[in-house]
Amino acid sequence: METAGRLARTAANEVGRFAHVVYEAGTAAYHQQQERQRIQCQRTNTNPTTYLEEFGIPKEAPLLDNDYMDYTAFDEQQQRPAHQNGNPRGENDFVFLPSFRLQPHRDGWGAVANLDVFFSSLYSYYYHRGLIPIIGKGVVELVTLFFTLFLSVFVSAYVDWKALSSCIDEASCRPTFKSYLIRNPFAHWSLWNTIVILYILLFAAYGLVATLSLVHTIQQALHAKFVFEDRLGISARKLEGGAVEWDRDVVSKLLELQTSGEYRIAIHGQDLDALVIAQRILRKENFMVALFNRGLLDLTIPYSIQPFFCPSLEVRHIVCFSCFVHFVVGLTTYFHLFGGTQWSIYFCVINFMFNHKYHIRPAFYLDPAALRRRFILCGIAHAIFMPFLLFFMTSHFGLQNAYDWKSTKQYLGPREWSLSAKWTFRELNELPHHFERRLSSSYKAAEGYLFLFGQNEVVVALGRILVFIGGSLGALLFAFAAMNDAILLHVKIADWNLLWYAGVVGVVYSAGKAMLPTAEAQPRSSRNLFAEIDDALANVATYTHHYPDTWRGRGWDQSTYKAFSTMFKYKAQLFMMEVASVFLAPYILCVSLARCADPICEFVLATKADVPGAGEVCGYATFDFDRYSDEMWEGRTLGTKEAMFGTLTESILRSGNVEEATRQFPKPKMRHGKMEKSFFSFKVRLTRIT
Repeated sequence: METAGRLARTAANEVGRFAHVVYEAGTAAYHQQQERQRIQCQRTNTNPTTYLEEFGIPKEAPLLDNDYMDYTAFDEQQQRPAHQNGNPRGENDFVFLPSFRLQPHRDGWGAVANLDVFFSSLYSYYYHRGLIPIIGKGVVELVTLFFTLFLSVFVSAYVDWKALSSCIDEASCRPTFKSYLIRNPFAHWSLWNTIVILYILLFAAYGLVATLSLVHTIQQALHAKFVFEDRLGISARKLEGGAVEWDRDVVSKLLELQTSGEYRIAIHGQDLDALVIAQRILRKENFMVALFNRGLLDLTIPYSIQPFFCPSLEVRHIVCFSCFVHFVVGLTTYFHLFGGTQWSIYFCVINFMFNHKYHIRPAFYLDPAALRRRFILCGIAHAIFMPFLLFFMTSHFGLQNAYDWKSTKQYLGPREWSLSAKWTFRELNELPHHFERRLSSSYKAAEGYLFLFGQNEVVVALGRILVFIGGSLGALLFAFAAMNDAILLHVKIADWNLLWYAGVVGVVYSAGKAMLPTAEAQPRSSRNLFAEIDDALANVATYTHHYPDTWRGRGWDQSTYKAFSTMFKYKAQLFMMEVASVFLAPYILCVSLARCADPICEFVLATKADVPGAGEVCGYATFDFDRYSDEMWEGRTLGTKEAMFGTLTESILRSGNVEEATRQFPKPKMRHGKMEKSFFSFKVRLTRIT
């Protein structure tokens, strides 16, 4: 125990030292970058007065007395008389503003070149509760990544499985594990060695990109740290303790400083409010919510209504891995974020939609064929890298969950909402922490709804059989162990000893036990089970805000139960869906989603809205009820269909003017009152601020 404690302390010290080194490297890189920008601006800026006026600072604006604003004049002008310099007053009006990036200025100006990145970095800093948690999360991801890579390569290349499988008793087994290792597995060429080497190169390069991505994330977190501590007066300790609210303490304070002029971020007359900030942070996510709500993404295969929409890896890993795929394949425009159907869609549709000014590219919504090609090429790339991705994914998932399953005996894991369900529940302009808080309370309610249905009688009968058989055999093996534990080790049935069968019997018993309902699940004569089920489903809807018209008053119906259980699955089932999605993603991308290219482009063209100073966003996110309101919801659309007005393409062809046809074309409405519900939720959050 003492040795284990010493090793644990040593490991903790090493992790802390590594985090400190990463922090110091990020800080040094940040200061070097700022110094280079300052020197570059000094060399290239030849018209300082125009430079200030261009960013909204009048020439006659008073300058604050501080040590951080540089007052600079050209050396030649300093040596000449005032009348030769063209300055009759003989004054130096040149003020040097180093850059738009956040620096420890105290002049009230914090103008940034990209408000989307600025607000996103602030929110990421708030969401992860400070700089140290961001570094810790990144270090954990890198350690798990490289350890999974190391262990998978070790067991696939260095372990002599043929010799290890011949170890059946004490006489046939070798004395040390080292004797089962292959000293130089890559000494001779073989197809398997070639695959392993390619696997190593692929994920080693991916790990390098992930490391660079972490450094970039830390740099952005340093910017956010300065704003939180120097401008907003929010300490890291207070943020870590959960005493800070985004809307109340961050957004409101930023707007107050912007209005008072103490810290002005937006320039050129850009208006800022809580809605605009949310629209900027969730510019892409709002389109994803709208696409899922309208059912424009076909994620199914023939003869199946189950949507296969699962990420194959964690978000950061998918992004970094796709960057390496770009480098290898050389098709940066097309092969991006292919690791699962989620991030393939995210790039092919969402990331390609905007230009650098955050306006939707006309080449996107006027060329559905290009979107179709991106889907097809993304599917081909997924098929090429499928074996490597599948092996890494299963290895990572097994190492992450195997021990938990063994210790908790929950072999199916807890129930969780599927990824498609989360996008269905997500509301417009709803930040992740709001969504997670709302959804966290739904898990217990969802389990309560499924609990009322009990188990299928066939499943219950099978469970009782497995419990009886497993319990009987387990009792017999326990009796053998009580007599002499050597019996379990040396007595064999076929090629396995009784200890191996004891593990199998335990699994059989646990599986049967999970199939049996509790006494409370059985209906009683004094209970109206149908009414309880309806109430339980309505209770779930209070958290998910998803209550389709076909579910109202029909929570007891098997079709409702089936649709609900499809969205709320065990963790093991979700993982099997991920595995299935890896195999089916090429078909879904090349066939199912390729058919959706035209409706997606028309929908984006019909619903895009230009917000002054913020670029183009999803029209529903503006809460413009004059254009997008849907008065036929809350059960009033049951049994009716949405009116059809033809396609937007036909309207454009008839009028010959894209903007005019788009303006006159009837706007599609969000289903189930999604925009109205989102507005009410957003209004409630703003009310809590005041």
